[in-house]
This record gives sequence, C-alpha cells and structure tokens, in this order.
Amino acid sequence: MEEGRIDVKVRQDGEDIVFTVSDNGVGMSPEQVAHMLQREPGDRTGIGIKNVNDRLRIYFGERYGLHITSELDVGTCVEIRMPKVRRGEYGEK
Repeated sequence: MEEGRIDVKVRQDGEDIVFTVSDNGVGMSPEQVAHMLQREPGDRTGIGIKNVNDRLRIYFGERYGLHITSELDVGTCVEIRMPKVRRGEYGEK
C-alpha cells in the first residue's frame, strides 16, 4: 500500500501567485469535480470549496479562483490563483 502524500507549492506567475495543493488519494470523477464548484447554499455539506472560489472571483475578478483536476485512483490537484497583493491594495493596511 502506497503512503498518502500531500504536496503544497507556491509560485509566482507574472503578477499572480499560484498555490497548488495535490495528493495521491482516491481522486474524483470529472462530474464530482464539477459538482463541487456548483453546490448551492441550501446544500447541507461541501459548500466550502465553491464559497472560496466565488469569493476569490468576486474580490479579484473572473480570472482568479480555484481550478481542480483529478483522476480516479491517481489523486487530486487544486490550484488557487490570485493576484499579488501589495500593502494598501484591496483594502489592506
């Protein structure tokens, strides 16, 4: 049995920062991934990922947010893209 692994990486891409979190877990089907990003507030569980994605897009714009790729029995990768925030931007002090 292979050990579980979670990798966290942060990199600069032009004026953006990209956070990548990947694992070697059971993975998800494309339908499961799509469902995670489309949940409604009335759903009792699992709205956190959609909420984070929505908030990033509202705050920074449509080109930002989460991108999830996954393959069954291989693992999942979540990429979070946001602009570099400098002191004084976006209401920061």
